[in-house]
Order: sequence, then C-alpha cells, then structure tokens
Amino acid sequence: MHEESRPVPLPRGPTDDVAAAKMWSVYISEAEKYDKSLVEGWKSDMEGMLIFAGLFSASLTAFIVESYRTLLPDSSDTTVQLLVHISQQLAGNGSSLRPAPVSSFSSSAASLVCNAFWFLSLGLSLSCALVATLLQQWARDFLHRANMRSSPVIRARM
Repeated sequence: MHEESRPVPLPRGPTDDVAAAKMWSVYISEAEKYDKSLVEGWKSDMEGMLIFAGLFSASLTAFIVESYRTLLPDSSDTTVQLLVHISQQLAGNGSSLRPAPVSSFSSSAASLVCNAFWFLSLGLSLSCALVATLLQQWARDFLHRANMRSSPVIRARM
C-alpha cells in the first residue's frame, strides 16, 4: 500500500527554546527602537502643529474681534438718535410726539462673507489642534501597549 508521507517532527530540546527566545528578544529590541523613533517623529510633528495652530488662532482672534464689530450696529448712532428724541420730548413741553424711529441695521454682504471666513478659519485651526492632541495621546498609548506584554513571543505578535 501507498504510505502517506507525513513530515517527521524534529526533536525539540531546551537549546531550541533558548535559541527561539534569543531570536525573539533581538527582534523585540529592534522593533522597540523602530517604534520609539517612529512615535517620536509623530510627537514632534504634532507639537509643531500644536504650536502653529495656537499662534495662528491667537492672531486670528485679533482679526475676528475687529471684524465682528462690522456685524453689529454702531452704538454711537443709536445713542445720537435717542438723545435727539429726548431733546425733542423736553422741547415739546408735554405735547404728543411721535415715537422714536427704529433704525434697521443690516451689515454688508462683504462683511458677512469676511466674518464667515474668519470664523471658519478659527474652527479649522482649533480642529487641527484637537486632532494633533488626539494623535499625541494615541502615540503614547501605542508605546504603552507595545511595551505592556511580558513574553517576547507575545510582544512580537502584536
């Protein structure tokens, strides 16, 4: 009869386990060096992004503060209208006067578009800062999880 050829298991001894453990230890140490350099690169990139986003947001806020005023009615015009109305009431000596005219205010389309872009830029800048912070936390967690396992074989499988 035809006998199937099965692989013959090689005898394993304690020296094989030691050699395998040594190989995994070398692999783990090289992987740790690579992971640390990779994560450090990520962290430094994200630190640069955080610094830029912070400076950009701070300078952008100064422009927003000034530009936002174009969306609001001028308070000095309202004050002048109210003072004129009060002086007319005082000069009228009790006679009936018409009510103070209500001024309608509408900002220009250019002002609306400009402010929309300012606020959009600020929102994107803050979003970039949030993403950079989350990536830094993820990088720290990545190294922590990679170094958490005790056995070299288990660490290599991660």
